[in-house]
Amino acid sequence: MHRFFTTMSIALMTVVVIGLAGVPANGQQAGGGAPQTAAGLGGSDAVFPDKPELLRRIALYEAAERSAERAHPGMESMVRIYSNLAALYEDACMYSRSEEVMHREIAMLRSGPQDELADAIGHLAVLHIAMGEMRQAEKDDFEALRIRESMGDPVGVALTWTGLADVDIKQRHYKQALDYAQRAMAVLAENPKVMWQIGLWSGRLWHMRCVD
Repeated sequence: MHRFFTTMSIALMTVVVIGLAGVPANGQQAGGGAPQTAAGLGGSDAVFPDKPELLRRIALYEAAERSAERAHPGMESMVRIYSNLAALYEDACMYSRSEEVMHREIAMLRSGPQDELADAIGHLAVLHIAMGEMRQAEKDDFEALRIRESMGDPVGVALTWTGLADVDIKQRHYKQALDYAQRAMAVLAENPKVMWQIGLWSGRLWHMRCVD
């Protein structure tokens, strides 16, 4: 769940900027920068893992993945390993490896909890934005949106709209981004608990880095 709020925090911060400031003037690019993940969240820059520490953690999770695939511990354990490993790869800017592991996680979740599936697909969209693959990111978000709609989850739908707004901003489709942002805020403003949780994670995002 922490990854869900972290992913949506990034998008929501973008949405708030659009909603308050409106469409950027003179065609200037809004937003920008690669999205970050929750794998290395910490209270300060000092606690964010450096590259050697990230590689150490990656090696541990790779070993856990190999061991688990032999032992067949069940979907929940495998999904947790895939999720954490993908996030670590993403923090280390190893995007192709992160994408590969996310696809394994998503394939497993297709026969599991649909809210977790939508969450994982939404995170894949964030990764595709970081990779510069905007069309694929949009495709991911629309798939996550269909799942949320089929579940009758208005908050999840609204949060997915924030992801679509972020994709549109990166492509300078500001009018469409503003539309998604306004629709999302209309729903989220009625859910202060969700807004508070997202705001909490948003405040921590400033301490996150993609480690080269």
